[in-house]
Amino acid sequence: MTRNPEHRPTHHGNNKPFRMKCTLCGSIAESWHYAAKAPKGATKGMASCACGNITVDSLGYKNLGRVFEKQPGTAEGVE
Repeated sequence: MTRNPEHRPTHHGNNKPFRMKCTLCGSIAESWHYAAKAPKGATKGMASCACGNITVDSLGYKNLGRVFEKQPGTAEGVE
């Protein structure tokens, strides 16, 4: 089986978090994949914005994660 190099988990070289901005409170929810080499104090797994409106979860692939919104349409992608 061959793997597509574009679909590498963060713990295989692309060590970046999945980030979304809440348009209600302006804070950023940042989730690191559980197997990533995250900086000390970083949130691995589910993470929320300051007001709790959005919750994100990194799936371990570049720019790919899950977003849960209490108020639909209030999450914006962050590079």
